[in-house]
Amino acid sequence: MSDPLKLTLEQFFKDALDIYKIFGLRVDGIEITQSTQYYHASDHLTDAAVRGPDNSIPLIAGKSALVRVYVRNRAGPLSGVTGTLKIERLSWRAGPTVVKTLMPLPPGTTTAEADPDYAGERGSLDASLNFRIPAALVGYRLRLTAQVRSADGADTDEMSIDVTAGLRQTLRVRGIAISYRGPDAAGNDITLARPTLADFARTAATAVAMFPVEDQPDITLTGDFNWFAPLSGAPDAKDPGGCAPSWNALLYWLNLLKSADGNRTDRIYYGLAPAAIPIGFNSGCGGQGGVGAGLVGDAPAFAHECGHVLGFGHAPCNLTPGDPNDPNYPAYRPYDTPAARMASIGEYGVDLRNNAIAVPAVSDFMSYCGSPWIGPYHYRALIGHALLDPRHLTEPGPKLPDWVDDQFFPELDLPRPGPIEFDRPRILYRMSKVQPLILVTGLLRGGRFEQLSVLRLPTRPGPVGTVVPGVAVEVRDRQGVLVDRARLRRAPLFASGCGCGSGEHGGYDPEPGFESGLVEAVLPDRDDIGEIRIVRDDAVLWSRLADEQIPVFETVSASVEGDELLIRWVVRGASPQTHYILRWSRARTEDRRAEDWETLTIVPGTDPARGAPASEARVAVAALRPGQALVEVVAVDGLHTVVSSPADVTIPDRPPAVAILWPREGSVVLNSEPVRLWGMAASSSGERLPDDLLSWTLDGHPAGQGSTVEGELGGWEGEHRATLTVRTETGSVEASVTFLATCSGDRPRRYLR
Repeated sequence: MSDPLKLTLEQFFKDALDIYKIFGLRVDGIEITQSTQYYHASDHLTDAAVRGPDNSIPLIAGKSALVRVYVRNRAGPLSGVTGTLKIERLSWRAGPTVVKTLMPLPPGTTTAEADPDYAGERGSLDASLNFRIPAALVGYRLRLTAQVRSADGADTDEMSIDVTAGLRQTLRVRGIAISYRGPDAAGNDITLARPTLADFARTAATAVAMFPVEDQPDITLTGDFNWFAPLSGAPDAKDPGGCAPSWNALLYWLNLLKSADGNRTDRIYYGLAPAAIPIGFNSGCGGQGGVGAGLVGDAPAFAHECGHVLGFGHAPCNLTPGDPNDPNYPAYRPYDTPAARMASIGEYGVDLRNNAIAVPAVSDFMSYCGSPWIGPYHYRALIGHALLDPRHLTEPGPKLPDWVDDQFFPELDLPRPGPIEFDRPRILYRMSKVQPLILVTGLLRGGRFEQLSVLRLPTRPGPVGTVVPGVAVEVRDRQGVLVDRARLRRAPLFASGCGCGSGEHGGYDPEPGFESGLVEAVLPDRDDIGEIRIVRDDAVLWSRLADEQIPVFETVSASVEGDELLIRWVVRGASPQTHYILRWSRARTEDRRAEDWETLTIVPGTDPARGAPASEARVAVAALRPGQALVEVVAVDGLHTVVSSPADVTIPDRPPAVAILWPREGSVVLNSEPVRLWGMAASSSGERLPDDLLSWTLDGHPAGQGSTVEGELGGWEGEHRATLTVRTETGSVEASVTFLATCSGDRPRRYLR
């Protein structure tokens, strides 16, 4: 007999022999969720194919969790029910160890009904006893024991479940800070400063809350990029669901920067532009497996475009006819039907920042419908995703011998209800080594190349897309002999932020010869290259011959000016097609590896603003770690790659970066419950700072220490101010937000704009 069945039968006979529990107060079930979860799915989902066992969505280590305890009383409503949640860590050697006993979240009591309405109970936290497990306690194997009692203490009951949080994942973002020098909507020249690391953190907060990742993101900057044209316009008619050409052009350059940075496959590359940059139809854009981009503060677009980078298509709701959406996205009946798709998430979700419930009819974050959240379909697809850097936890202490079969240890089995273990093979790949490669990268619009670049440099192979029919990249030697060949692959670019309309969707393939998106071919580098061609059915579409004239650097200098690093170079023999890759390293030995260099920015051969050959660039000092550094410029003209001699520069120390992820500036919370104060801080070297260096104040009074604390509002309505202070040996820095607390959690009419 299987352990789950045995446990179920034992509980049944125990309850059957205890008439008091059948007719008195009892625990009906326990749900543990971090963003979305199955619980009694058969009570609301009419299609068995889209249901899941209770608590079968895996837990992520290091991510806060909400435990909901559902209670019953056969004799009728019993108010004032309260209780505790005991957390024990399980170990095959030492047995259960009590970690903490939690008290319920306010109001701290609930009413036990005889037969409550399913939607009413799961759709309201008032209908359950609720406990928040801090992120630091979520990990390894845990036993959760809910002990409940009536107001007078006469009726009691308890229930235990075992859960596993054996996987840690992190939203790692390689941020590209985009500054802007160009016209505004009226044609007047404006300059907009590059975003900061704190801007990236605040913009990423919703994605961190939704995705199966730990509570603390890992965000580093890879220099920055200067843009010069409005991101206006609309997608081409032959590119439904795609991005405006202006966004496509930006992503082309960001993708080149990503390649120059080594194409790291354990993180997401994302370009963040100033919020005031002129835009048109789209507010963001992303390429599957490539790079995404959006505006400062646009958290929904950040999550949506990261979804595209993670490989997701659009969820079917409010899309342009012909949009190549995900044909496998389920129709969660009764909230959704195949004939009238609304991209419902299908299960109850919860935003642990403010404990807001997302009902199953809410649309998925990959759709174009409002107020989105994530459901089981996309959440489970992210479990073990390589771009989220999945790591399996190893229990501390002595290990089981290799010859021991786990099935003989009952506490290692996973009784139901409890998360289903995930398979290790779902972690698809690890980061490959840097190697000398030829990258042919282009921007395709309606089947025509608008941009093309050839990079020969040490990097990693980037993610591949679908093969462009009949198109290949050929490498010929100096005698014209074909020596290598690779298919050209296309990664479509998808937009966010457009109210696109409605219609029949799915199964769209671009008409051959009219494809749009980023294209790339990857080949091993070699010394005897004389020509690189792009051919379609043997007809030459594009060709680059080896030029006898090779760029030569005469001087390169680097100096710190305020919060910027100014890099200047003098080069002769460079063509207008030459790109300049600026990079830095702390390694000061002659045996520096390619992995030791990090990209600062990539500069076109001709300055778009001045129309003159590029000879200097300014990047944020924040992209470099303090101390002695080497800076070099790499000239890439297609078939030649020339590296300058490195320039020495000293990067001064600077205060840490600090950001408040919740509450947001101007947000509204309930005054009747503690407000979750959630922030992050990173040192000037990019490392996450420990919790003991972070302290909070709320309305000028100490509120706690750590990246996440619960702040007591004392029931006061009105404006409140939260401040996060980080103290290090080099000084202190702080960030503050002002938010509103009301009895309803909604903004009063006098605050509406």
